[in-house]
Amino acid sequence: MQEVSFSITTSKGIIRGVKVGEGRPLFIGFHGFANNARYMLPFAKSLANNSTFYAIDLPFHGDSDWQHAHFTAPDIAEICQKIMEIEGCSLFSIVGFSMGGRIGINLLEVIPESIDKLYLISPDGFGTRWIRHLEKIPFKFRLKLANWDRIDLALLKFTKFLEITGAINGLPHRFFKNHLNDIQRRTRMFGSWVSLSHFSVKPRRIRKNLKRTGKDVILIFDRNDPIISNKKAIRRMSRLKAYANLVQTDGGHKITVDAIQPLIQQNK
Repeated sequence: MQEVSFSITTSKGIIRGVKVGEGRPLFIGFHGFANNARYMLPFAKSLANNSTFYAIDLPFHGDSDWQHAHFTAPDIAEICQKIMEIEGCSLFSIVGFSMGGRIGINLLEVIPESIDKLYLISPDGFGTRWIRHLEKIPFKFRLKLANWDRIDLALLKFTKFLEITGAINGLPHRFFKNHLNDIQRRTRMFGSWVSLSHFSVKPRRIRKNLKRTGKDVILIFDRNDPIISNKKAIRRMSRLKAYANLVQTDGGHKITVDAIQPLIQQNK
């Protein structure tokens, strides 16, 4: 199936990605942190029969050229609206993985009239391990930390100390060591972290939006996910069971096309 690269100019930068397929319905895919549009392609191709899938490089990721220190839900909504203008339609469905799932569900507050369905795969914030401790840091303080010239060394030393004392496992230290080793990765990490303060994952707020909009939502979690605690995610999602369908898979923190594709084909 043909892949077509695209470029969209927004008020804060240029977003690039890959389009697959022709026809309706229209899907827009949001990848996870440190991924890019091509991560969504196997999934896009499985859905692109008589439909169109736009896999985008989120700000700070892939080939996109974002010219601002952070991004918000209205920024992502602007991208989606431009895609709808290109396609000549007024409705699209969201396929969001990990960070992309978190971003997707927040669009219900900005452009609910344009969203048909949401398929959220291992969405970040719903039981995410260790990194949840960083969720309480407010936006302005995140900006200050991101610009502090000693933050890199402080993070590495602190996470190593916690690992040695047994307070946490070695994942956080390895994570920071990997994402602080060059300027592009550092910009991606801090830009994403600062931006995510704009994307709430509070069940009460989400429940209110789902109840208000009446949108179809499928939440897909994996029993063996090393990033998201399945037990905690299920507990948090129990508050949304009246408004969202919950599906469990086996495969880890990744898109399992064979398990998820039939769910979307059934509901699209």
